[in-house]
Amino acid sequence: MINIPKTVLLVLVHIIAIKNVKKVRKSSFRMNFVLLVLFGVGLVGGYHRLYTHASYDAPLAVRMIFLLLGSASLEGDAIHWCSNHRMHHRYENTDKTLDPYSIQRYCNEDCKIICRKPHMILNFLNAHILWFLHKETDRYIYEKSRVIKEMKNNEWKKDNDILLFQKKYYFIISILLSIIIPIGISRKYFNDPWDSAIGAALSRIVFVWQGTFCVNSLCHLIGRRGDNKYTATNNHILSILTMGGGYHNYHHQYPKDYYGSKNLRCFNLTGWILRLLNEVHLINSTRRAVKGMPGKYEYKK
Repeated sequence: MINIPKTVLLVLVHIIAIKNVKKVRKSSFRMNFVLLVLFGVGLVGGYHRLYTHASYDAPLAVRMIFLLLGSASLEGDAIHWCSNHRMHHRYENTDKTLDPYSIQRYCNEDCKIICRKPHMILNFLNAHILWFLHKETDRYIYEKSRVIKEMKNNEWKKDNDILLFQKKYYFIISILLSIIIPIGISRKYFNDPWDSAIGAALSRIVFVWQGTFCVNSLCHLIGRRGDNKYTATNNHILSILTMGGGYHNYHHQYPKDYYGSKNLRCFNLTGWILRLLNEVHLINSTRRAVKGMPGKYEYKK
């Protein structure tokens, strides 16, 4: 079944953003571009690599900054986002009904990794957007609750109370950081009209959303597969658009690698930033994959 409130919100934000994007002035565009990068890195480096996969550790202040930046992406609280992503990894090749954004949702037994029409189209739509609009089934909710319990004892052990606080006040935190403050700055300090201020903020939100959706869909369809065991691909263009989140086949092979890619010679903005933070000791306990041995990591204090 379709989640009506989510669907209405998604459609409205896209319509308003598209309607006003041409009215955005340079000052608001520049500010929201910077915010786009910051919030994108918060999502990929914080929600994803820290709170989903524990690919590194960090002092409390750094963890909280990443959590706030991730909140501003408006993709849900960390408990919700990270547990969904863990479900994706856990059930990708075993149960397509429990993989929330499965690229093989409508495949049959004759399908290969990449299905042909009409399965490819249906699978793309499911992985890109339909999963987000569907209500979770009772079975999915049950299995997800088990994943959350596991993560509370592992990845979230240090921050359970903080994550529960974020979940409780997520709406206020995210709306304030992502919409109210940026629009207020555009209006007060840049003297922008409402259509420019609102258009810039909502266009940024749509770009972040669509980047995440594309990793779930296109990064399981288009690109190179280093390991055909996984449907995920490595896509350089999407890595540029998602701050380093496009090397998805590598990520599925080595989910706890804090680079998120084989090396940092490719475009991997989040990887570059995390490497810098590691060099200046603002993050620690980083994990790098042992090549050729999926699931094995070099753990550095």
